[in-house]
Amino acid sequence: APAAQGSRALGRGAVVFRRAAEPVALVALGGLWAAGRAGGNERMAEVGVRGVEAVGVALAVTGGVKLLAGRARPYVGKERPHDFALARGLRGSEWRSFPSGHTTVGFATA
Repeated sequence: APAAQGSRALGRGAVVFRRAAEPVALVALGGLWAAGRAGGNERMAEVGVRGVEAVGVALAVTGGVKLLAGRARPYVGKERPHDFALARGLRGSEWRSFPSGHTTVGFATA
């Protein structure tokens, strides 16, 4: 909705969420590893390690695709939602809206 796109409060909330999502997932998975090691539960520790690896690989792949896909963020080109251009993501974050980093972290964590 246009009103939501222009909302300063929603915009600030999105920035906080975006900056917190990746570190929180990595800390939670690292904590899982630490708890497993401290408690002698090797399976739990293994899940933590593999989770951190999954998030790391997913973020690296997503970052590369964002740079190559070059899709405009909604505030840049609302009138052209399918605006992709090869390697345009190298020009700045306004051209890195695809694929979703939040979705990537969520699925890798799961």
